[in-house]
Amino acid sequence: MYVYGNYDGMYGIASALRELGGAMSTEELMLFCTAPADMDDPAVSSALLRFAAMYCRVGRVGPEEISDQPLPQTAPTTEAELKRLEELHRVYDLYVWLCYRLPYAFTGREEAETARAECGGLIGEGLDRLAAAPSSAGFGRRNLNHHNRHHNYHFTNAEKGKEDEDGADGKS
Repeated sequence: MYVYGNYDGMYGIASALRELGGAMSTEELMLFCTAPADMDDPAVSSALLRFAAMYCRVGRVGPEEISDQPLPQTAPTTEAELKRLEELHRVYDLYVWLCYRLPYAFTGREEAETARAECGGLIGEGLDRLAAAPSSAGFGRRNLNHHNRHHNYHFTNAEKGKEDEDGADGKS
């Protein structure tokens, strides 16, 4: 049995890493090519290339290389802020992935995991805040009360019978 794999993503990463001039071994190149990085995502692709270049030049990539901006301390209030936090979360994911594979070079795993968790919490708060905002009618999660009011519940026969026995249908 043969399985066809789609290697476009790996090829895109390898093409971008070619600019490093062969500074990586074949194993290192393969590792970076299999990283969870979408080359169509500007934040993640630039982070991957920055991490790879620093890895080749210095041999160590600390957590200070993850972002030039500090992690916000408050939840996002705009879609642009939310998008920036989501990008940062994907970069933290990439860094943590590399930490597990190259722990001697990517040395800030615990710090990055903590920051990634904080980032995820802020994203969750931001989604809730933006969904609850009066001006966000077309954004994110819909008004749950409106949705539940018009949602028809379907019971199986077993559930219907249980409801009848309990007197919940108003006939008892």
